[in-house]
This record gives sequence, C-alpha cells and structure tokens, in this order.
Amino acid sequence: MSQSRNITIYALIAASVAIIGIAAWWLTPDAIPPAHPSPVEASRVQSTRSFSPTPTIAEASQPKSTSGDDVQPAKASPVPTITPEELVREIHQTSDPAERAQTICALVSIDTPASLSEVMRLWKNERHPNVREALIGAIAETDHDTDAAAKVALLGSALSGQARNVRRAALDGLIQFSTPAAKAYLRQAVTSDPDKELREIARELLKAATAD
Repeated sequence: MSQSRNITIYALIAASVAIIGIAAWWLTPDAIPPAHPSPVEASRVQSTRSFSPTPTIAEASQPKSTSGDDVQPAKASPVPTITPEELVREIHQTSDPAERAQTICALVSIDTPASLSEVMRLWKNERHPNVREALIGAIAETDHDTDAAAKVALLGSALSGQARNVRRAALDGLIQFSTPAAKAYLRQAVTSDPDKELREIARELLKAATAD
C-alpha cells in the first residue's frame, strides 16, 4: 500500500516538472513569434530613416556651376536707333499719306536741331493737308524750350494759305508756347483768319495766353 502511494507521488512530481518546463519554454522571447508592426509604427520608423530626395526635372536640368559663382543673365542687345536721314528717305519713298504722316511724326519726336531742319524742309514740300496737320500737331508735342523760336515760326507760317484743319492745328500748337511771338501770331489770327469760328478760337486762346 505504501509502495503504491510512493509511485503515485513520484508520478505527480514528474508531471509537475514537465508542465513547468513546457510553460518556461513558451515564455522565452525567442519562442514568441514577432508581431507585425502597426501602420502607425511602420510610418514612424520610415520617417526616422535618412534619405536623399530625388531632384525634380527642373532641378536636374539646371547647369552646375564649377566656379562657385552665380550664373549671370545674358545682357539684352541694344535696340538700333534710326537717324533723321533714314526717316526722311522713308518719307520720300512712300506715297501713302497715312504712312507718311506717321513717319513725319517719328521724325519730329527726335527733337534735335538736325531733325527739326529736316522737318522744315518737309513742311515746304509737303502738299497733303492731313500730313501737314500731323506735322504741326507733332511740333506742338515737342519740348517747348528746345528751338522754341524756330518751332513758333513754323506754327505761325501755318496760319495762312493752309487748309482749315492745318490752321486749327497751328492755333492749338501756338498756345503751348509762352513767347511774345506765339501771342503775336494768335493776335494776327483773330483779325485775319477767313473762318469766323477759327477767329473766335484764336481770340479765346489769346485771352488764355495773356492771362498767364
């Protein structure tokens, strides 16, 4: 009876030792299979890694400086200037009044003694009233202190023997020059212009000029 009890106790002890050994094996870190990281943990790991960004197409196409200095932009080529002689030649070569008037205005805008001399010659030879009107109007837009006497004389000569639109342009031009000669031409137009309306315009312009 006592022998049978001893066998039973030994069996229980052996079974307990086996159970403890199995439990210890399962609890070791190497025996536990690794769990897959969550998406959040994976993104954290990825963000901590160092990487070299891939250059864009625009960055890759930029030339690399070997000297260390910035690349200087290319300088624009100077715009070629046209001379009064070339404009006069162009005026003589065109028969279209509108084109001729436009070129004459370009010549007047140069506003130099040389260009003004050419304008004087063109004024004597030009016969189309619209071209003459454009020339007189352009003279009025130039610098009033540069060659003022010559310009006023040209405007004054346009008050007689010219078409109505040319005389009107001359009156509007004379009021731009505050000189005694300009006022004298306006006073002449008040009494001598054949058009009553232009005489009244000249009178009003003269009044404005003398009031300054």
